[in-house]
Amino acid sequence: MMRIQAHVHSCANSYQLPLRMMVSDSDQICDAKAAKSFAQRWGGPVQLAVYPELYHELMNEPEKETVIGELIQWMNALND
Repeated sequence: MMRIQAHVHSCANSYQLPLRMMVSDSDQICDAKAAKSFAQRWGGPVQLAVYPELYHELMNEPEKETVIGELIQWMNALND
């Protein structure tokens, strides 16, 4: 799995699909710094959404309505 993850990261600049990277600075499971770096290297359009006070499961936090609403807005904008 780590080998595949390294491969995906090394090819980030070749991906062209739109990406919305949703990151929590307080996440104790995923490395927010690595996720932000990955988003910066993404080859296509990217939107980085940082939620500083939330944790790993962004869509299960008390603020989930905001998180999901912003995701839906981003998805709808792809069709405009």
